[in-house]
Amino acid sequence: MLATHTPPHLVLRLAATNDGATLALSDRIGLARAAQAAGVDTVLLPTQPQEPDPWMLAAALAAEIPDLRVMVGLRVGSMLPVVAAHLAQSMQSLSTGRLILQMELDEPTDTGRDYLNHAQRLERCVEFLTIFRALRQGMPLQYRGTFFQVENAQLPDLAAAMPPVYWLPQSAHEYAIAARHCDGLLFRCFPPAAVRHDLADAWRRFGAAMPNPRECFYAVSVEGPEASPGTMPSGVIRGQP
Repeated sequence: MLATHTPPHLVLRLAATNDGATLALSDRIGLARAAQAAGVDTVLLPTQPQEPDPWMLAAALAAEIPDLRVMVGLRVGSMLPVVAAHLAQSMQSLSTGRLILQMELDEPTDTGRDYLNHAQRLERCVEFLTIFRALRQGMPLQYRGTFFQVENAQLPDLAAAMPPVYWLPQSAHEYAIAARHCDGLLFRCFPPAAVRHDLADAWRRFGAAMPNPRECFYAVSVEGPEASPGTMPSGVIRGQP
């Protein structure tokens, strides 16, 4: 499935610093502005226990920086697909089309309550995306799967289209799932040296240390499941998925 929109060229994961310290909202806004100036057009907001809720952070950043695109991860193990679709449509409408979604195989929880194996977690992701994409058709949805059941679900009649979804693969066999259910693949990459330099300076200005670049930068491919990433910004090198 090929994306019909313009994909992001370079994505920055706006995470906590590498010493574990969290960032104030004003610092995150400043870093997002610095990232834009350095050539980054999208920020990925992580879903981690020590981080703010990414949907609320996305709304704050989108309101403060009118031309910033924000990427939020879909949390299959902790959010129902109908709730996620409603949040996504609302955020897409309020941000005038600047929301992007990121999907990956959800990890087993550390609470001891998730006993799914790898294949079952993949199946749960597929069901989640099936419901998520079906809801944008506008008609009331009936769905009965292994992990999710939906009765007469329907999204509000908002003008905004549903945002694109990119899959972050952990192994090559996940590419086929992304091809059927997502708009493209998200790959870790190494940005141009000038981008790393400018952003390292920005992190220092806010009294923090830049996280490991191996965990910070991503690029998108929309060429299909077997394709390697297509044209990337000058100087960008693909990392390991």
